[in-house]
Amino acid sequence: MNSLRFAEENRDSHRLSQHCPFPPCRPSSLPFIAAARMSSKSSGEQLQISQYAREKANRARLSIENYYAQAMAQLAERDRRMQKMEKQMADEGLTEEEKEERRKIHAAKEDLFLRQRRTKLTAADFLPLKVIGRGAFGEVRLVQKIDTGHVYAMKILRKAEMLEKEQTAHGSLQFEHNRADNNSITH
Repeated sequence: MNSLRFAEENRDSHRLSQHCPFPPCRPSSLPFIAAARMSSKSSGEQLQISQYAREKANRARLSIENYYAQAMAQLAERDRRMQKMEKQMADEGLTEEEKEERRKIHAAKEDLFLRQRRTKLTAADFLPLKVIGRGAFGEVRLVQKIDTGHVYAMKILRKAEMLEKEQTAHGSLQFEHNRADNNSITH
């Protein structure tokens, strides 16, 4: 099967969201594939793209679509919060100055939230408290976030061992976002 035809036939098979603002990726729009197709036409050869390359390109496309689908979902959530606040202010019968003040406070909170989402966490942002479990690829520790003092469970994985056993994960650190109960901490 011609790999370009394969890509065009399957381009819509894994669309994650109808809200993604970008059209599906077409192989002819990618410069390196278009250049390869032109050179194969001029030499009379048929362009063959390996199954591995197709799968890698498909994973990249899905990752990009997922990123923008999540961004659109977050935008919709922000809009819903704003509409809810506007409805609440209308029900309370606030003056225009009071409404404007609440809008400024809301915008500041949204900005802070977005800034915190962009912050990349590392192991250095946490203070280890106790090892609470060990497994084949690593360990689980009880940690405390340095800036907020919140307690979390952190899974630390040894990626080299996982790769040896062909069980890759999405990263070397995974954070459990459920706060641990401070009363359950024992030293």
